[in-house]
Amino acid sequence: MVFEDESLLMGLREQAINSDKTMAEYVQDLIRQDLRRKVGYKLTVTYEDGTTTTEDLWTIVSVKSMQSILGKVIDDPSLYDDFKDIFKKRPIAYDLYKHKDLLYQYPKKTESDLS
Repeated sequence: MVFEDESLLMGLREQAINSDKTMAEYVQDLIRQDLRRKVGYKLTVTYEDGTTTTEDLWTIVSVKSMQSILGKVIDDPSLYDDFKDIFKKRPIAYDLYKHKDLLYQYPKKTESDLS
């Protein structure tokens, strides 16, 4: 990788040192963070005990797969036992985000749900 801006390179080196990382590790972390913001999906799952988890998904195939499984378990709680290897607790809802924008919510919330 070639940097044409010497001050940028110096700043990266300084930040890497302050983070106790090699330059390569620090740059990889920056790239990973940037990709998460630009490419990734976030799936936030709500469980019956009120807790939530957030998972990063990188492909539309993984998104569709998780949506399918979650929809089945949420719609028919008796199926939860079949998916205990995936979910430690029974999911009751999920939100799907891309670029911090809400793409999909299941089950869909209505005006009366919000009041």
